[in-house]
Order: sequence, then C-alpha cells, then structure tokens
Amino acid sequence: MTAPTVRLADLAIDVGAAYRLTRFLTRDALTEQWRAQLVERGLARGGHEHRWGPDIAQTGGPLPYLAHCPWCASIWVAAGVALARRVPWLPWRALAEALATSAVVGWLSERE
Repeated sequence: MTAPTVRLADLAIDVGAAYRLTRFLTRDALTEQWRAQLVERGLARGGHEHRWGPDIAQTGGPLPYLAHCPWCASIWVAAGVALARRVPWLPWRALAEALATSAVVGWLSERE
C-alpha cells in the first residue's frame, strides 16, 4: 500500500488555509472574547505554576496559552488540515481554497 500523495498546489492551498485558521483562532477580533474567557477561567482555577511554569501560568493554563500562541496552535491546525485533506467525503478543497484566498487577500489589504 502506498502513502497518499499530495500535489504541490494542494500543499500550498493547505498551508494558506492553516495560516488563516491559525490566525483566526489566535489573533482575530472575532475570537478575542473566546480567548479572554479561556484566560479568565484558567486564572480563576489557578494552580498552573507548579505544573506548567510561569509562561503558561500567566495565561491560565495550556489551553488559553495555546489559543494565544500561533506557533503552538499551528501544530494542531496543520494536523487537522492534513487529516481533512484525506477525508474523501469532506469538501475540503473548496473550503481550503476559500481560506487560503482569504489569507492572501487579508495580507494584501494590510499593505495598501
């Protein structure tokens, strides 16, 4: 059995989609309240310093930290993107193309 192959164009589209999803989760204004709630709940629970260290404890634990860290979130987003590409019944290509286009258009519009 051979491993599934991904065309270079599909990979480029998936990279754009992963970038846009990661940015949406970690930086977008639409998810800002969700991130703030994660931090608030995490800090209310407390007790993270002894287990995770000061960087993660400041945000209230690993999930709020993940929601604010593009490097951390991108690992999980990229894994989801790679899996979505391989689900035959999922209309991933159309969604990925829309997300990748959104990423490029957003990036370009910031440079006007």
